Amino acid sequence: MKNAHMKDAVALSDFLSLLQEQIHEGKVQWDELKVVHTLDEYRQQQDLNRGPSFSTIAAFGPNGALIHYKPSLETNRIIDNSSFLIIDSGGQYLDETTDVTSTFHFGLATQRQKEIYTRVLMGAIDLAALVFSDSIADSHVDIIARQNLYQVELDYHHETGHGIGSFLNVHEMNINSKEPHRFRANYFFSDEPSYYLPNEYGIRLETILRVVDVKMTVHSARIAVH
Repeated sequence: MKNAHMKDAVALSDFLSLLQEQIHEGKVQWDELKVVHTLDEYRQQQDLNRGPSFSTIAAFGPNGALIHYKPSLETNRIIDNSSFLIIDSGGQYLDETTDVTSTFHFGLATQRQKEIYTRVLMGAIDLAALVFSDSIADSHVDIIARQNLYQVELDYHHETGHGIGSFLNVHEMNINSKEPHRFRANYFFSDEPSYYLPNEYGIRLETILRVVDVKMTVHSARIAVH
């Protein structure tokens, strides 16, 4: 899993460097479908890559407010510096499966947008740093990722995360599902708090966490870490 994510990070970093540079220069026009095709090409350059682990999502501005949006010829938007761009993508590698989401603003975000982005990020960090008893089910930690949004009466209407397969399904068991699941050491799952403002923009940050054992002085607990 670590090897796959290191290769995936190289592909993402190279791609994002190109995207940011060209959007700032304004000499090359980017749209959602161009992001999808170009990012897929960068991943294919990595060793043991077998294509995307799911259809890449590139959602700009109002399209980012649609939770299950996927770009098409009919909905394709030009990307500029006026709003947020969500990129949700992953690679299928023989050694593992990846899934990552980032949100970008290539211009000047408003103070409100900065606050909401920060609260989404705080939720992601809080869940990643959580230490909890091994008797706790995954559905019981969902509120940790939402608490900073709750403080300003905001929320998101989907699960906080899901299990990750090993060269298999990228979306497996959901956190906050009706059927709780116990955490076990080396269980990998996504941490993806979000916020969506209808007809305006979306913000989603997704990283993959690993469950590891931590020996405590009183009892054994587990902590989810990157």
